Formats: sequence, structure tokens, C-alpha cells
Amino acid sequence: MPCVLKENEGIPKLLLIIKALATGFSVANCYYNQSLLGSIVSDFHASEYDGSIISALTQFGYVVGLCIVIPLGNTLSKKRIITIQIDKLSSAGYISVEKGMSGNRPRTLCSITEDGIKAFEEYVDVLKSYLNL
Repeated sequence: MPCVLKENEGIPKLLLIIKALATGFSVANCYYNQSLLGSIVSDFHASEYDGSIISALTQFGYVVGLCIVIPLGNTLSKKRIITIQIDKLSSAGYISVEKGMSGNRPRTLCSITEDGIKAFEEYVDVLKSYLNL
């Protein structure tokens, strides 16, 4: 059942509930880690300072999203952003792209390449070295 917005009738109740839940969950993501910081610090053998950075960076990322990413999303074409990301990853050799048609609709299939897997594994290794794992 699609939600149809009609002028001067407000937001349909189902859409309002969905938006309220989505907003609540995304704000809650900033705070989930705080009760786990002690365990994170001990499990990763990190200092308390490094543990506190997790919470600070999570909240900083949320603010960046609110102040920069959301306004950009409202001004830029989402299809253009995705196309640019696919082109960059493809030209770097991290993904292979296959374009075609599915019925009368365009279809783009992306697959990670060996170079993409290697780059991702290197990225994970850098993160592990940062966390002293």
C-alpha cells in the first residue's frame, strides 16, 4: 500500500511512524557504544583515551552528516553521485562494471575484483594496526 501525500492533509500515520522510528534509531546509534566502551578498551587492549575517541568520532560523524551530507543530498543528483563513485572504483580497478538491460530498464552489475579485495584487505590491516591487533 503506497503512502500518498496530499496537500493540506498532513503526513499519513504510517509514514510518520516509519520516519519517527528511523530518526530514533539513527540518533540512538550515537549512544550505543558508550555502555560498551569499557569492554571495547579491554578487548582491544587500547587506552581509555582511544576508547573515548570512539564515542566522540561517532557523534562528530553524525554532526557532519547533518550539516554537510544531508544538505548535499538535497542539492545533488543521487544518480550522478552513484555514477561518479562507480566510475572512480572502476577506473581504480577495484570493481568491474557490466551494463545492460533488464526488460526495458537499464541494469548495472558491479563485482569486486582481485585488486578490490586486496585493497580492502590492506585497509582492514591498517585499521587493525591502528587498534594494535
